[in-house]
Amino acid sequence: MAPQKPEPIVIGGQTVKGRIRSAAWKWAMASLRKWPDLACEIEIRPVQDTRSARANRFLWGYVYREIVREMQGRVTAAALDELHESMKLRHNPIRVTDPVTGEERIVGGSTRRMSISEFSDFIEAVMLDGSEAFGIVWREPREDEAWRKRDERTEAA
Repeated sequence: MAPQKPEPIVIGGQTVKGRIRSAAWKWAMASLRKWPDLACEIEIRPVQDTRSARANRFLWGYVYREIVREMQGRVTAAALDELHESMKLRHNPIRVTDPVTGEERIVGGSTRRMSISEFSDFIEAVMLDGSEAFGIVWREPREDEAWRKRDERTEAA
């Protein structure tokens, strides 16, 4: 059996006057000492702004809760997770190949690395499903709702 390839090392940094500044650079170089000798590549690219924690809280704390409440009358963590998996399959399908059988399958893709625009479109599609399937009329958001509060720990980066 061939040795497993190591997980990629991803570090963030900032370009300043044509140089890369990163506090994680020494850590990354130390991590490479554990790698076997093999060909690798280094890619430097601008960071893509991904969905915010606030938008994610809106999806889970308001949109999904309203749909589950309409479907089942009460909200449970399991029902929220199940709804999220079905919405990912419906609105963010990806094709994967089973490594053993070679069979192609369609699964719900992760929303974690979606751009702000992609995640906004995803939320709108889910809300449209809620409106069409259950007649949910989405109210205008209010500033005092918990999902609207800024989370400095997750949005500071």
